Amino acid sequence: MPLTPKQILDKEFTKKFKGYNTEEVDVFLDEVIKDYDALIKEKEALQAEKDEIEQKYNAISERIEK
Repeated sequence: MPLTPKQILDKEFTKKFKGYNTEEVDVFLDEVIKDYDALIKEKEALQAEKDEIEQKYNAISERIEK
């Protein structure tokens, strides 16, 4: 199952001595979440458009068969 933006936001990492700067990681993950969310919305919009085109195609195919 793909990650959700919420899962990315809620992800916790263990802290170790001389680890990454947590503020930099948080800023980067915020950008990732924003882009990931935009991709999910775009995918949903494209899926809706595809479904609409398929419905129109099926309606036209039925009329041609008659």
